[in-house]
Amino acid sequence: TNFCQILVATFWANFLAIFGDQLLPELSSSLRSLLYGSSTLLPRVIVLMSSGIIRRVGYFRVIMGSFILEIIMCVIMLTCGIEYKSLMFVHILICSSISDAIFSLFNLCLSDIIDSDQVLYKRRTPLSSMVYGTNALFTKPAISIAPVLIVSILNRYNYNTLQSDGGASLSDEILQDLHGAMFRVICLLPLSLAVVRIFVWGYYTIRKSHDSQGTHPNGPCINT
Repeated sequence: TNFCQILVATFWANFLAIFGDQLLPELSSSLRSLLYGSSTLLPRVIVLMSSGIIRRVGYFRVIMGSFILEIIMCVIMLTCGIEYKSLMFVHILICSSISDAIFSLFNLCLSDIIDSDQVLYKRRTPLSSMVYGTNALFTKPAISIAPVLIVSILNRYNYNTLQSDGGASLSDEILQDLHGAMFRVICLLPLSLAVVRIFVWGYYTIRKSHDSQGTHPNGPCINT
């Protein structure tokens, strides 16, 4: 689940501005700047404002709810189509912000895993370093895989030409195909990863923690 979360968060971090410029050219530069700035600021606001909800219902339900919301947004966007630019603006902003914000909560489940392991096996000291290290071993590759995966998909639609000359040599038909591929990526990638995360996250059994701070908050950061 954490691997998929890093994958989608890295995707938005690397390609939001590129996709925004290509798919939302009708918007003014100030609105696009608002989109890019909000996608950075809004996740922090969401994390701060959700602390009370996490205490009441637990981070498990909050994280699961975020996956469901992503699926709903992607299905609505796919149903409406690429022509609805205002909806696409909202879709990009919400999905990118949620992915980044929820990513910050995964330190809590790692902390609970450490606590549960210590209680279950009656360890004198928690295995904090081992848990965080193992997590990093399996999740860090997602940071490199995301850009390679997206570029390899888009290059089939002449994305490399768009990068080299700004699309000046591309015909309207080819450029339309490229924009269609970009649209499918911003809908199908978050949608498919959200489905995978829901399936995997459902097997997570430590669901009683409501602590928004975590017992081991000083472990190695997983979002760098």
